[in-house]
Amino acid sequence: IKSHPEEKKFDVLKFIDGRVFERYSQPHKVNGKTVGRVWSFRDVTKRVYLEEKLEYQATHDTLTDLPNRALLSDRINQAIAAAKRDHTFVGVLFFDLDRFKLINDSLSHEAGDELLKSFAKRIKESIREGDTLSRIGGDEFVMVLPNLHKEEEAMSIANKVLLLMQSPFLIAKRKV
Repeated sequence: IKSHPEEKKFDVLKFIDGRVFERYSQPHKVNGKTVGRVWSFRDVTKRVYLEEKLEYQATHDTLTDLPNRALLSDRINQAIAAAKRDHTFVGVLFFDLDRFKLINDSLSHEAGDELLKSFAKRIKESIREGDTLSRIGGDEFVMVLPNLHKEEEAMSIANKVLLLMQSPFLIAKRKV
């Protein structure tokens, strides 16, 4: 698309090596007549990556690296909209770790954190690509299961997760 020579232009260039530049140009005039363009470039790589990092931190749990409550809400809304459009079902599973406080208090908060990370990792490795596992706080997790064709599929996935939890976790050199 050819643009008018009198227009000011602005865009962002993303290079293969990861650098990001803003590019701005405007007409250069001599005696009222456009004779060329003036270009300016500004390296905004650090700012762009900082913004991305801040956005990620605002939507993810710092301990488990899972989506947090804010992102979970968005994922649920997207799943519901897709289910209405595609005439499918959405499953939402809630997980709460039994006796977590006992582990946290008796072994240490670090051991409790390790258990939460191990729990998240074990489930995350077993879910479908489009599913979302989220930590909403403490020892509470929510899984969103979009694109289910039968309601029973949610129960099947819940049973699969329960089976995964039958194997103990090795935390602070102890099986819990």
